[in-house]
Amino acid sequence: MFKKLALISALVLLLTGCGMVSVTDANHTDHNMTVNNSDYSANDVMFAQMMIPHHQQAIDMSTIAMQKTTNQEVRKLAEKIKSEQLGEIATMQSWLEKAGQSGSGMMDHQGMGMLNDEEIRQLRIQTGVQFDALFLQGMMKHHKGAIGMANPMLESDNAEVRSFAEKLTNDQKTEITIIKQLLAILH
Repeated sequence: MFKKLALISALVLLLTGCGMVSVTDANHTDHNMTVNNSDYSANDVMFAQMMIPHHQQAIDMSTIAMQKTTNQEVRKLAEKIKSEQLGEIATMQSWLEKAGQSGSGMMDHQGMGMLNDEEIRQLRIQTGVQFDALFLQGMMKHHKGAIGMANPMLESDNAEVRSFAEKLTNDQKTEITIIKQLLAILH
């Protein structure tokens, strides 16, 4: 129970931007210090550990779309998302390796734009235009969650992390615009 409460508190702090504040405990330990003498703070590491499984779900959703859609524009978008996010996962995994941290995900399939098990099940069983609409709506929700996760990282002390968060935010905003255009055509 305490572990879950601590995780929820950390996520709230990260998403509200408070996670970027250097906090010291009674032992005067700085929780925003670099991890293992790397260039990455605990916040940078937590962001990567949370974003990797988030991206993996987008890759899984895109793989489903590439198998099921007959709409070439939806297929191109799914291929683009999968390709970009595979590369971004590799980048974030390299940060974790440099910081001596594991890439284990700290996120369940709830919140921050993640689709729940039932939404994934629906995605797997739908076909045709209904599938395309469900995929696009789910990916838009997913992207909005990723943008929310990346926004606090725009203030990271690490220039690479800041640049990554900025590119991720811009790319996903652009893709949301494309998704809205595709949804308008479907209806």
